[in-house]
Amino acid sequence: MMHKTFDEVENTTLRTWNRCAMAYNIKKDRGEEACSNYLSQFNDRSKRQMAIMFEYINLKGYEEVKREVFRGVNS
Repeated sequence: MMHKTFDEVENTTLRTWNRCAMAYNIKKDRGEEACSNYLSQFNDRSKRQMAIMFEYINLKGYEEVKREVFRGVNS
């Protein structure tokens, strides 16, 4: 099963956020292997962007980063 990659989202921050949120939900709902399969479809640049976003989420918290991302998109 292929999951959404959000390639159509032009805003890099929003696209990366969506991918990280999707990975988180897949891992929670379907497990580590399903999450790894989802992540494997991305190129190295996208994986680096996601790694940075995951680090930021770990530092600031999911809800705070979510607010920041959407505040940036809406301004």
